[in-house]
Amino acid sequence: MSMRLYLDSAPLIYLIEDVTPYAESLTKRLSAPNVEQVCSDLTRMECRVKPLRDGEIALLTAFDTYFADIISDFVPLFISCYCGSGYCATGAVWL
Repeated sequence: MSMRLYLDSAPLIYLIEDVTPYAESLTKRLSAPNVEQVCSDLTRMECRVKPLRDGEIALLTAFDTYFADIISDFVPLFISCYCGSGYCATGAVWL
């Protein structure tokens, strides 16, 4: 049985940009057996802002590669934003 870990932008940025001391602990946690990494399209967009703004093609490519090769699923945006808010999924679209 796998464990799905939802990743927000900050841990992914720390991981891809190899920010000490966070990257090492993230790598250890994410490489554990049966871990399935998921994120939202919002997370993907947030991670791409700085490389796009600064013209850092190598960093942008690193993020894009990570999302294409490692992330196993993308959670629909409205579910990731409103999960646990007390609103039903269909009602969350109207907020």
